[in-house]
Amino acid sequence: MDDGSSPALATYNYSAFLDANAITHRYYHPALHHPYQQLASYSDCLKLFGDRHKWIAFIDADEYLEVRGNETLRSILAPYDDDDSVGAFAVNWQIHTSGGLLRRPPGARKGFTRCIEDQDPNHSPDVGTENEHIKVLVKPSHAAKPDVHKFELKKGARTVGEDGDTVDRLAWRVPITRRRVALHHYATRSREEYVAKMERGNGMGSPKGWDWWNWVEAIPTVECEEMAMLEP
Repeated sequence: MDDGSSPALATYNYSAFLDANAITHRYYHPALHHPYQQLASYSDCLKLFGDRHKWIAFIDADEYLEVRGNETLRSILAPYDDDDSVGAFAVNWQIHTSGGLLRRPPGARKGFTRCIEDQDPNHSPDVGTENEHIKVLVKPSHAAKPDVHKFELKKGARTVGEDGDTVDRLAWRVPITRRRVALHHYATRSREEYVAKMERGNGMGSPKGWDWWNWVEAIPTVECEEMAMLEP
């Protein structure tokens, strides 16, 4: 689902990573955008492709899943495949900062290796810290209504985390764990890229500004090279 990239994502060569025939591109012209284009795209994805898949990951182009240890994503999800009480699987963010870079590096994974620390979880359940945010892999058959971070599911189904725990908050999983799987979110990238990101806007009609940049960049960071070590 391409919400108006320039150049369009379909023009890129992905052959080094996967069979191009495995990719279905759907382009949404910016002039025809829905006010909440991200949710409109999610709904279209469910409607057009939901009956073809057991699970669909609803993540962005700047978010990369990392499966840790000797497991695979398939093996992690397998226990829930036929469990009708589970409709979605949540993964915590690991937010990468600019690392002080002003210009775009050759690649995001090897260019941005500083991540914000997980913050104090002792706060109201009605709010969440940055890394407490989740994205979900959803069973289309159990989806009732999409949302950016966590879907509304059909009656009787719940969202679980990597430990089988029920995720009952609006958009967050607390406490954060990433022992089995993490979602690396390259949220700010370089200052140059963040300026371009603000100018583009976002899929929910509420682009983040300098206040959010300053907030995230001020959070203490740790070295995080898990994605940078991957080849290519």
